[in-house]
Amino acid sequence: MAGGWRKLRVGYRYGRALASLVLVLMLSVPWRLAGRWRTSRRAIENAAWDILLRGFGIRVRCHGDRRLVPGTLVLANHLSWVDIAVLARVADVGFVAKADVAGWPLLGVLAQRHGSVFVDRHRRAGVVEAGRELVARLASGRSLVLFAEGTTSTGEGVLPFRTSLVPDQAVDLRMVCPVTLACRDPRQRELVAWVGDDALLPHALALAAAGGATIDVDFGKPLSGGDRKQVVREAQARIALRLADLLGGCAAPTEDQAATLKRAA
Repeated sequence: MAGGWRKLRVGYRYGRALASLVLVLMLSVPWRLAGRWRTSRRAIENAAWDILLRGFGIRVRCHGDRRLVPGTLVLANHLSWVDIAVLARVADVGFVAKADVAGWPLLGVLAQRHGSVFVDRHRRAGVVEAGRELVARLASGRSLVLFAEGTTSTGEGVLPFRTSLVPDQAVDLRMVCPVTLACRDPRQRELVAWVGDDALLPHALALAAAGGATIDVDFGKPLSGGDRKQVVREAQARIALRLADLLGGCAAPTEDQAATLKRAA
């Protein structure tokens, strides 16, 4: 009997996830019709992200002030495809993402429409072009999220941030905000982590079938402008420290990160 109820529960979760995808696709029609009415477009975007998150069982807890100054560059750690949906819902941001993201089912389309910048890392010219576009978007008042690790992780710590991904001009704008993403529950964290060669949809459906996960999003205090490498290192150190706090101290920052924080204090 228990096995039967489990199958029903999993079937319901699969159905809910797939239904959310259909509903989000349906919302694309009024979203396009909204045109340049930014308030209406944002309301529709929020509804779409809400439906997607609920459909896949993703619950969000926010910490700190998520009201970003227009043109803010957000530096964040990276757990999974879930990060895009979570951050797009809680803040009015676009994304700096690898070119592959543009081809993801549904999320790729939403990211494109959300004013994201896509980087072709296999072409040096592509990286340079993306850097120019990033600076232009920030200067126009569009806030962007950059996952500075350059890849996803297991969520148990912070990988080294790649300073090469951050143009000097972006830091000169003096609006850089460190944001920490964390999944506190070890079992959920293992399900959320998107590493290796897993395809997007099977991974997403497996997460939904397991009941989803709760993601903590912590908006840190903005960093002052200055040396690009120093700003990126400080953002990494702050995120590592906050991640350790959220995970109960099991992701303590390295000595180098601790030293960076001490110098910045």
